[in-house]
Amino acid sequence: MFSLIKSYFSKKNLLKEVKNGSSVAYAKLVDLHHDHLVDYTQNFIKSDELSEQIVKEALVRVWRERAAIDTGISAKDYLLTIIWEHIIGFLVKAATNTRLKKQIWYSIRTTGNKALAEEVLKREQEFVFYGIGNHSLQQKLQSYKLNSIPRS
Repeated sequence: MFSLIKSYFSKKNLLKEVKNGSSVAYAKLVDLHHDHLVDYTQNFIKSDELSEQIVKEALVRVWRERAAIDTGISAKDYLLTIIWEHIIGFLVKAATNTRLKKQIWYSIRTTGNKALAEEVLKREQEFVFYGIGNHSLQQKLQSYKLNSIPRS
């Protein structure tokens, strides 16, 4: 029975079946790609908990907006696009949310993730430019940059 389901929901037909409302195909899609999506997200966020949360939100969005799925691209490419949009959305939200900023800065300090620090600063600067942010994140980044300079 499983081999019948496996062959019916080949990777090529998976998005098409999800778009048509198949919850079995959606479960297979999640099962096939979940771990890779979490790993991809962790490359940018560096927090297991936050990465898992972002992936869950993105996968729920896939199901809710299944009628709009582009079946002309691979499932992996489609999911990575959705995940990327959620990562950027998370970083924008982080630029204005004090609790989230603290969580991110803790992750940056413990992992040394300069790419994340630069992305958060970029988003924060956009908000400061438009007059709705604060300067504390920029000060933290300057401190981070100074503290991360290799000492000889």
